[in-house]
Amino acid sequence: AFVLVFFSASNSKLIPYILPALPTLALLCAVPQGRDDRPHLLAGAVLSFAFGVGALLYASAIWSSANGRMLAVALRPTLLATFLVLALSAGICAALAVRRHAQGALAALALGWFGATTAITIGACGVQQLFSARDLANVLQRAAPPDAPVFSVQNYQQSLPFYLRRTVTLVDYRDEFDLGLRQAPQLGIANLDEFAARWRSLGEGFAVMPIATRDRLAAAGLPMRELARFPNRICVVSRR
Repeated sequence: AFVLVFFSASNSKLIPYILPALPTLALLCAVPQGRDDRPHLLAGAVLSFAFGVGALLYASAIWSSANGRMLAVALRPTLLATFLVLALSAGICAALAVRRHAQGALAALALGWFGATTAITIGACGVQQLFSARDLANVLQRAAPPDAPVFSVQNYQQSLPFYLRRTVTLVDYRDEFDLGLRQAPQLGIANLDEFAARWRSLGEGFAVMPIATRDRLAAAGLPMRELARFPNRICVVSRR
């Protein structure tokens, strides 16, 4: 529980951090079948309904960052469907549990969660450009020669080097890389002014950046041509 709560609160829930905790949590949630399963089934129904309400709260984007708000808005139909499926299954589970139909109540709860997770998975695939760099990496792989530098300006996507199969140079971005960049500052570019000077000296270079950053650099006269645009970032090339 600490792993999930801590990395959720710090907005750093990477798969290698949380995946090992899930089987253990599943075992802790499991209970042996006894003479009266109603308390456990009713608790499952309440928790399922609460999770559905949480999906609605996320869809409202009240506490979200700019990127999180964009994702929540795009997923609203999916999250609404998730709430409806979980609420319906929770209601059926509770009704059957009260009538001592334990197997039926459990089946309703399991089917509800299967439907909810399926809806979320399908919905996430439809908006994957907001949190995955797969399509961006495909664009760069087709356009960027192996010896051309790729810069990640004022942002960093964890999956970009993975899909691109090469490293990128960080520009005006430190975050979790602060320690490493202090040890090897030559691996990054400290600010936009230094980046502009490096960019102008290149025969050909590629950069990924937020749209607002591109607008700022273009207004300052930095030569660049749009290569591809995504919902929350843009890919540019230095050649005219």
